[in-house]
Amino acid sequence: MQIRTEDGTLILRDQPGLEWIAGMLFATVGALFVLLPFVSATPVGPLYGALALCMGSVAVGAGIYIFANAPRSIVTVAPRRREIELRRISLFKRERETVPFRTVATVALEETTDGDGDPCWRPTLRLVDGRDLPLSRLYRHNKDDLDALCARLREAVA
Repeated sequence: MQIRTEDGTLILRDQPGLEWIAGMLFATVGALFVLLPFVSATPVGPLYGALALCMGSVAVGAGIYIFANAPRSIVTVAPRRREIELRRISLFKRERETVPFRTVATVALEETTDGDGDPCWRPTLRLVDGRDLPLSRLYRHNKDDLDALCARLREAVA
């Protein structure tokens, strides 16, 4: 996450560039497979054409799924207004949530494991009502940087 300060306001941006590139790769290759039976210089048999169409459709769907589930997150911590604003922008929807400082119990790291079994984390607001509000939908492997980010957020919210 990129951190910037403007006039005492802390702005965090999470740019899921690698996820978007992977989604674009899936969608592009899938689209080529879908078009293969129609633009091939040599005739493609019906079985191969149907197989290419199915495989391409699945790949395009996977690309759209990746795009939809890797939104860009912008978190604004405004000490003057005593609130945190969370905005998420994805392919299909935009979300906006405002959290007053008084409802934040702490800022912590949520841990899970990736596909290889390695630990990964994301910063989360733990609210007084017991709810967890992730600041990003994406998990990252750089725990030291995320710990420093959480400490900075705890300091700003205090």
